Amino acid sequence: MLPAANRLRKKADFAIALSGRKINSKSFQLFLHRSSENAPPKAGLIVAKSVGNSVVRHRVARKLRHAIAPLLPLLPNGSLLVARAFPQSAAEISATQLSNEFEVALKKVLS
Repeated sequence: MLPAANRLRKKADFAIALSGRKINSKSFQLFLHRSSENAPPKAGLIVAKSVGNSVVRHRVARKLRHAIAPLLPLLPNGSLLVARAFPQSAAEISATQLSNEFEVALKKVLS
């Protein structure tokens, strides 16, 4: 679970994040918008119905949350991060592979 202070909740925040830098990975897209605010970094997930039924979507969201949580301290203050799962590939990948893929993508988007 992501800490409450680090969760994206507002539609407007998601829109801002989606206008930021984009990195494509095998299983997801990563969007990062950097801001000069002195607020904690926030992260959000987009797992569409095309990924699978409710059970599959929640499993993918859980894997993504567990990949994001330990890497939140790497994000600069005021940044907004959104991970959008791709249909099929995100549902079939293991949690370890997803975490490794997420770490590589985050390093790319931060550089």
